[in-house]
Amino acid sequence: STTDSAPPCVDLRVGNPLAARILSRVQVRCALDGCGWTGDYSELSAHLTASDSHHSRGGASSSNDAEAIKVQGNARFAARSFQEA
Repeated sequence: STTDSAPPCVDLRVGNPLAARILSRVQVRCALDGCGWTGDYSELSAHLTASDSHHSRGGASSSNDAEAIKVQGNARFAARSFQEA
């Protein structure tokens, strides 16, 4: 059930545009083992979901990739970042 005291969810770009711009430019790296990708936070989702991002490393790591993505999603869920999980 929902509570009336919970604050409404607001997209960061709407609620605090400056914070959204700063966050989007934070440098991050891919959490998957063996991937050397680094880039802006705003590009991370596109990197993780790109079909060719991790295929050049060989087929044996696909289950490791799936597990790493699952762990990352669970961590975001635990941090209550529901839209990112």
